[in-house]
Amino acid sequence: MQSLENMRQQEKERLSKCLVYKCVRCGNDFQSGLVVAQDIKNLGDNKNYCPTGCYDEYQTERRVKYYSENAEKILFEHNFPKRFLMWDKETLNPKMKKVLDDLDPAGFFLCGKTGSGKTCLSVVFAKELTKTQKNIYFQNVPELLFEIKGTFDQENKVFNDYGLICKWAEKPYLILDDLGAEKVTEYVRQSLYTLINKRYLDNLPTFITSNLSLDEISARLDDRIASRIFEMCGQPINLGSEDLRLKKHGGKQ
Repeated sequence: MQSLENMRQQEKERLSKCLVYKCVRCGNDFQSGLVVAQDIKNLGDNKNYCPTGCYDEYQTERRVKYYSENAEKILFEHNFPKRFLMWDKETLNPKMKKVLDDLDPAGFFLCGKTGSGKTCLSVVFAKELTKTQKNIYFQNVPELLFEIKGTFDQENKVFNDYGLICKWAEKPYLILDDLGAEKVTEYVRQSLYTLINKRYLDNLPTFITSNLSLDEISARLDDRIASRIFEMCGQPINLGSEDLRLKKHGGKQ
């Protein structure tokens, strides 16, 4: 067994070989804990900040800056449509800005006729949410159901879509766009119910856009789906019937 004096001597020798740095945040000296100079390449930014609070604060600031400066890139990687990524809060009209400010990050249901700005507004909301370091994803519902149909096993006459549904059901934040535009079959009802019910049970923030009201979703799809949407998303937000795309082009089709 080593004597206490030998242990102290070994620790003294170890510390003498450690690299000493000055924290750029607080100005205090600290040692790297690495015992050979060639290992400095492994330190990265550690050599500039105390390895306790100062480095943690630096990492937080770095993360905030990354999400703020790369929101569009992150959203594109999360399946958001490229057409709407150029939009942000400053480009919205005053009415839409007011709606945006009132949107609940715990969930919302945007309804309104074609061209009323539902998808655009939801993407701008997602951009603002991303800047707060939240990971939000986008899925167009008719496209998702088309993917689900692609899992059909002709030989065994079954759908192998459970993994696909779970993929989207487990996203931390999710926009489901254009709910109700799909052709309604019993399997569509079952798939949508499974997806929404999973998110409902796991209390995951869900944001839905649709040309249909909740009453119409209840009649067209399933009253269980409509009920869960209402509880997850709250009172529907109706953006009206004006087609902003046609208005932008002078009403010409």
